[in-house]
Amino acid sequence: MGDEQDFASLPLNERLQHKNWKARLGAYEEAAKLFATLDNNSSEFDQYASSVAKFVGDSNAAAQAKGLDAALAFVENADCAKRTAGDVVDALVAKCLNSSKTGIKEKCTEICLMYVEIEKGDAVIDSLMGGFGNKLAKVAAACINIVTQLFREFGVPALSPKAVMKQLGKLFGHTDGAVRDEAKALAIELHRWIKEAVKASLAEIKPVQLKELEDAWAAAPSGSAAPTRYRRCDQAKAEKAKAKAEAAAEAGVVEEEGPAQPAVDPYDMMEPEDVLNKMSKTFFEDIENPKWSIRKEAIEGVMAFAGKPRLQ
Repeated sequence: MGDEQDFASLPLNERLQHKNWKARLGAYEEAAKLFATLDNNSSEFDQYASSVAKFVGDSNAAAQAKGLDAALAFVENADCAKRTAGDVVDALVAKCLNSSKTGIKEKCTEICLMYVEIEKGDAVIDSLMGGFGNKLAKVAAACINIVTQLFREFGVPALSPKAVMKQLGKLFGHTDGAVRDEAKALAIELHRWIKEAVKASLAEIKPVQLKELEDAWAAAPSGSAAPTRYRRCDQAKAEKAKAKAEAAAEAGVVEEEGPAQPAVDPYDMMEPEDVLNKMSKTFFEDIENPKWSIRKEAIEGVMAFAGKPRLQ
């Protein structure tokens, strides 16, 4: 009891970094309550911004769980939280997603979702993609799972699928079955939003894998996908649309179905091939060489990559 009283007498910032995990645990609980009461633009948030990544990376499991709660409260309430997205999600990947505790992973997902809500989706996805190649398969699988949940709740165009699609095909070749299963779930979710455009990233997967995906896509409910959660910049518009629909329903008016999700051009999902940089430095000389064999080799060298569907 004496030790706990000594901890309580210390400043919050000092307890958040204390060597005793019990001191840190209590400090995280206090910080979470504090963050929920401060004004969003309070300058007091600034003194904690650089420490949030340390909250989630606590070496003690019990303290870490409370640290995740404090981090979530910070992200939800602090205007300055946007600048912490990359560091915090990197720490989640490095320090949390290898946990065997379901609760820890759920808290990680909630933090990632909240960062997307405050319009830092690109930073979150970049950090999670950094975990796709983690040496621990369960971390890679967890990262893919969270990305899938982000798309499921916020959808496209709130989140751009382009960066994820660059890596999607490679995930189907992973040696771990759980990772491949998560890749399949991600591909199915992306198909809800961008339909056939997802195939642009799957050219190299095994035919049996593609067949499984096509069967799953065919079995999925028809119709346009719709988000279940919105970025803060979109929330007012979403609330207005919801209120309008509810008013129409009460009045017995059958409204026409809203505009479908904008179609995604598969061409836009493809990475452009940089032809000029890949061409032989002697190409223009070789193409005019008197020897037909040299001209032939020059043309064949270009055709190896010039046959790609998108060039630059």
